[in-house]
Amino acid sequence: MRALLAAALLLASPVAAQDVATDFSDTYARIYGDHAPEPRAARLHGLSTLDTIDGTWIDAALVMHGPTFDPALAAEACSFIHTVITRHGSFGFTTQTSRSGALLTDTRTYIFYSGNYFTFTTDLDGIATRLFGERNPATLEPHILDSTILTPSASGLARVELTGTDVLMIDSPTANPQILTRCP
Repeated sequence: MRALLAAALLLASPVAAQDVATDFSDTYARIYGDHAPEPRAARLHGLSTLDTIDGTWIDAALVMHGPTFDPALAAEACSFIHTVITRHGSFGFTTQTSRSGALLTDTRTYIFYSGNYFTFTTDLDGIATRLFGERNPATLEPHILDSTILTPSASGLARVELTGTDVLMIDSPTANPQILTRCP
């Protein structure tokens, strides 16, 4: 029985090793390109995102419902609801949703952390105002606060990558991923 198991593992290992090698190579190229990782270059790359990030964006992943981009659908969505991104100081940016031309009250601020990573926090008072108007959040029942405002998605760490000048990925273990495209 042991000999049979050893033979099976021996036969399977070249395929597994090849899969690991291919997956490693693809992942390495996605993170570092074709060169060795260098902390300063990674910082400069992450910070360079800020140079062209200002603008009006749409979360195309929510609008498209699949990997095919439809420019007409994106333009229509941009006219109704979009995200305004503004550079915040030397090392960060803010996002704010605009619906029918009016900016909503909840702003999220991203501050450079390292490489392509940014920490983010959301204006919790802004969320409360958007959801509950002028009602004092202190008067809300704890379960309402926990399910609407005090959620893990309000802050955390996010990977921010700009593809070209018009596609921006923001992905976090605590918040929904976003694939934003610049509005026309």
